[in-house]
Amino acid sequence: MNRLHAIILALPLVAAAPAAQPDPLARSFKAHMDFLADDLLEGRGLGSRGHEIAARYVAGHFAALGLTPAGTEGWQQRVTFAESRMAGAPATMVLDR
Repeated sequence: MNRLHAIILALPLVAAAPAAQPDPLARSFKAHMDFLADDLLEGRGLGSRGHEIAARYVAGHFAALGLTPAGTEGWQQRVTFAESRMAGAPATMVLDR
């Protein structure tokens, strides 16, 4: 039997092999990451609506797992954020070879 005949005879075996099923834990993790990375959450900037949605999503899943919050006010604790911005023109760099 030459090589071509062996390949042709093996094709039905390859075609009949069951497809590998993704790991359920990996699918679950990917689903969570897909949601948390979605543009729907608007970048999740601190204190933004997207940040609040992401925090509630995570807290809801923690509660569903039977975890209990460590804080005194449930899953979320309010904190004050400070924001800083650079004043003036942005810095630039030129590389001249």
